[in-house]
Amino acid sequence: MKKLALLFGGEFRNFSQCFQTWEPMRKDYDIFLSTWSISNWYSDNSPYPPQHNNRTFDVTEETVLSIVGKPLKYLNIEKPINFSHRGNKQIYHWHRLLTALINVQYEYEYALITRPDASIVNPLEFWKIFDNPPSDKLFGASEVIGTPPPKPYPITIADWFFLSTPTNLINILLSVPYMKVCTPYEAERLLGDNFHTHLAYYFVNNNHYVYNIPNSGNVIVDSLDKKMLRNGERGHDPFAGSPQQTTLDKL
Repeated sequence: MKKLALLFGGEFRNFSQCFQTWEPMRKDYDIFLSTWSISNWYSDNSPYPPQHNNRTFDVTEETVLSIVGKPLKYLNIEKPINFSHRGNKQIYHWHRLLTALINVQYEYEYALITRPDASIVNPLEFWKIFDNPPSDKLFGASEVIGTPPPKPYPITIADWFFLSTPTNLINILLSVPYMKVCTPYEAERLLGDNFHTHLAYYFVNNNHYVYNIPNSGNVIVDSLDKKMLRNGERGHDPFAGSPQQTTLDKL
């Protein structure tokens, strides 16, 4: 049995940089990738030609293989789809990846789903989770528990990665519903369907708990998006620095 199914879903963005932090530490995994055929490049130190920096570029099978260096277990590259809510793009790729995982799930002990623009802050610490393999709990970059907080409370969860057994990951994340359209007022105040809020409510309302990876301190996955790689430097993300715990009561 292979150890890990590593699933990347979402806009391709800085995958060539981010994959370097995943690949060196784990040789016993298969890669699944679902992305769009056109992507933005947000880094000013991009290895692509200057005309692509902070612009768009095409994503092809050759692009992916030049980075990964080996055949993928599953590769889906599609023309961008216009959704009523941009968060539904992420959910769409999750659904494609997890559907592909269903037929081969028993080849793997664990499955980790993440984003092409996410990297491991400290790979040596992160992969220590497999020194004492986890149970079938769902692990992530921030916790979700069911204790009611004071209201009003902006509830969120980081979407950078989720790790569990393949069956558990499929059963939980494949059922994440698409998001409704919220008003600009709701979006600005996190009252409507912000993607991170949407996930937090889904987990708690369905009695799904998310745990921080054990024995890792504040080692989390860092999102390398536009805000964090301007001028080639890491910035600060509201989730970064220490694990965030989300609490809410059920709707």
